[in-house]
Amino acid sequence: MSRRALRLAGHSIAQPVSVGLEVPPAPEFMSDPRRGCAPANLQHHPDYFFSIYAHERATARNTCAGCPFKTDCFTYAIEHGETAGIWGGQGMENRPRPAKKATPKPVATPRLTKEQTRVHLERQVRELWERDLSDSTIAVNLGLHCGAVTRIRNRLGLPALYGAGGKRLPRTVVNA
Repeated sequence: MSRRALRLAGHSIAQPVSVGLEVPPAPEFMSDPRRGCAPANLQHHPDYFFSIYAHERATARNTCAGCPFKTDCFTYAIEHGETAGIWGGQGMENRPRPAKKATPKPVATPRLTKEQTRVHLERQVRELWERDLSDSTIAVNLGLHCGAVTRIRNRLGLPALYGAGGKRLPRTVVNA
């Protein structure tokens, strides 16, 4: 059952339990009912100030209308980063938004020519082949298709290191 339904049925609503979070102390103007703050002398339930219902929020705004601490209340909400509720008779839509951080522009990296890309891939294939890796392992490491690695290896005149079934071949055998 919702909090509102419980309230309408006349049930009391349990107060929130502290779970070890640091809660800033209430400002003096809110905690001293003799000073005249409307929330301290409420005729309506405090949930009205944080309600999801428009008519309850309107009631909360009206409650704040004659409050002498409206400005203090609104300033408190802004200074403490309150993101919900009616503060000083104003809702979230009237609060200043935090400034967005500027996203750094990505640095343009120079594009390689076809020839530079070919030379770069050949160098990487040779380095990995010298570490006794199979064509398929080299392909996975470089993000290439296995057939592309085989073509590069053949162009460089490097023999296959592994035959059918993953059997290790001597380095002297050259793939035709």
